[in-house]
Amino acid sequence: MSLPKPSLCLPVLTVLAACASAPAADHANAPTAYGHLASTQLEQFGSNREFQAWLRATYEAAETEDLDWDGSFTAVDTSKQTSPDICDEDEEGCDEADTIVVTGSRIASPVAALSAVQITNSQVGQVDEGDVIKQLGDYLIILHDGRLTSASLRPDGQAGLALIDRIDIYTDPDRQIWYDEILVVDGRILVTAYSYQDDATEFTVFSMNADGQFTRDARFLLTSDDYWSSNNYATRIIGNQLVMYTPTYLDYVDDLDAVPLPNMRRAPLDSRTPFTTVDDGPGLLDYQDIYRPLQVELIPAIHAVTRCDIEPAGTDDAATCSTTAFVGGNAREFYVSPNHVYVWSAPMWQEDRARYDSSSERCAVQRGWQQAVESVVHRVEVSSGEISAVRVRGFPNDQYAISHSDNRLHAVLSHFDWQCTTPTGNNGLFYMSLPLSYFSARNIDSPLDAFTNLPNLPGPYGTHVRFSADHAVIASRETWRNRPPAAREDNRGSLAMSFPVDAPAQLSLARLEFSVARLETLGETFFATGYSDTRGLRLVQLDPRDGVRVIHTGFLKDRIESEGRSHAFNLTRLDDETLLLGLPTIGRGDETRPRWWWYQDNSDVSFMQLNSDNGFFYAGNLSSDPENVHPDYDCDVSCIDWYGNSRPVFTLGRIFALSGTEIIEGELLDGHIRELRRINLTAPIARLSNP
Repeated sequence: MSLPKPSLCLPVLTVLAACASAPAADHANAPTAYGHLASTQLEQFGSNREFQAWLRATYEAAETEDLDWDGSFTAVDTSKQTSPDICDEDEEGCDEADTIVVTGSRIASPVAALSAVQITNSQVGQVDEGDVIKQLGDYLIILHDGRLTSASLRPDGQAGLALIDRIDIYTDPDRQIWYDEILVVDGRILVTAYSYQDDATEFTVFSMNADGQFTRDARFLLTSDDYWSSNNYATRIIGNQLVMYTPTYLDYVDDLDAVPLPNMRRAPLDSRTPFTTVDDGPGLLDYQDIYRPLQVELIPAIHAVTRCDIEPAGTDDAATCSTTAFVGGNAREFYVSPNHVYVWSAPMWQEDRARYDSSSERCAVQRGWQQAVESVVHRVEVSSGEISAVRVRGFPNDQYAISHSDNRLHAVLSHFDWQCTTPTGNNGLFYMSLPLSYFSARNIDSPLDAFTNLPNLPGPYGTHVRFSADHAVIASRETWRNRPPAAREDNRGSLAMSFPVDAPAQLSLARLEFSVARLETLGETFFATGYSDTRGLRLVQLDPRDGVRVIHTGFLKDRIESEGRSHAFNLTRLDDETLLLGLPTIGRGDETRPRWWWYQDNSDVSFMQLNSDNGFFYAGNLSSDPENVHPDYDCDVSCIDWYGNSRPVFTLGRIFALSGTEIIEGELLDGHIRELRRINLTAPIARLSNP
């Protein structure tokens, strides 16, 4: 049966962005007295002592402004060496290359590297993002409970499902560590985790042979603060290069005389070896290698982009790594294109109390981009690590508010003003289309004509933003939850806005009669979900061409979206006119499954066909069994799935659902999904790779 198509939007209102670029405003985010804390060009600290002197001066300026730091200095001597194992530039051998080789275990007989298959709903083509399920050859690799599990999609050379191998990633079940992401390349599996006990990002390399069995090759610790984000991912793969972003928040450092820097250290391979025997290892950079801030930052952070060339399975070297680091604001977002990593940083709200007062008069006034927070975008070239930057205004809501074309960086930005993101407030939206030629080593502002003010989208939780190749679509975010409103909760609906990326003045608006919970790109069109009441999940397809308009609507009765991350959504093309969409859901009122904004127990996966002529058609669910955990299976480490645990997977012309501890395969018959087979990821496996 076709889905009902209720009227979910009001007539489209086409408007002109009458508030085009205005005269520039001077960048001056702090009193003139602190101007010496920022650099006039993109340059590294002259020495380790120079970094320490800058840090002390910044700390004292923060104290003067009543901005609290957790750390303190133990002495007043600015010539004090920052760390006995970090050399000064005048010392012999201190100019050695800032690239290190981290080697893996020797593999007795090289194996043919299994090819990676892209199955993740990643933001940018040619850039794969870390997630909880990946594919190597004919095997799915699943990250769950601090373990890797391999499942064959073609056991005995025939289509099917079979558990093959399982290995503990952790070496000590008592350590405070969370395993979040995996990536695959050339027969290697790369696992990213954060260890609170070691204050470091853990980076583990496995290889997998043609039989789907794991070998532990290497494990390293990269000193950093926690990289976790509720919507972004810490790692990317571009070709055979791993890209990692890690921050170090200087206001959280306990001892400001010994600020931790990205330092790659080897950890034991054998889980029976005490984990305390960790080598110090070579540093990826010294303090003097860090680039100075381009604007005054009284609550600063060191932002590090680490690039590792991953060697194919069967070679001795696991990776060759180097790091580019710079000082920026404590607030940060990053975006990765096939050639560059962009890190957007800005001061935290505490640094500018005047802008963040709670004046209702201020929030009611339409403000232009000139009044937005001053920020800096650093760009790191993936192939070389070369760095450039530009000073801009505003801050993106998340990485999806950033995009790029051949010669421009695009972004939908706000004032970064939390006091004004109220249901009737003004979040000060504007659009930036910046020529890439403005990125340089000079400390320069972006051009006036790069910015266009946008109409206000009132909403208490910012905006959803997605880009296609030619258009941007923005929807007001009426709730931070992805669950339906309570029975008596007021639902005002969301306002959708769209414009061509090269012509923001050609702007159009449409009112949706539901609160948008998800916004995704479908090629040239867009897919949105949300709720108008407690009855179920609303679906729309938006077409931004010739003015944004709803072209198809749908409704999943008694279904609720259960995961909010972008990777929880996926799609495949059935034919020239039809897409198959997959989305984790649970039944309305299902109280048997624990559910918070950051965690969801096993979900079903719902499938919808979207035909260009006939719209949405509900194909049905592949349903999970939350009780299907083997009695002999226990979780020791990383027992909350912070990145979610349910995914639709489309590969080899087949349909799968990862649902917590199960993988379920289905097939479409006469437009309806039916289950073919399933495997339990917690079931005993004859061969386990644990050492």
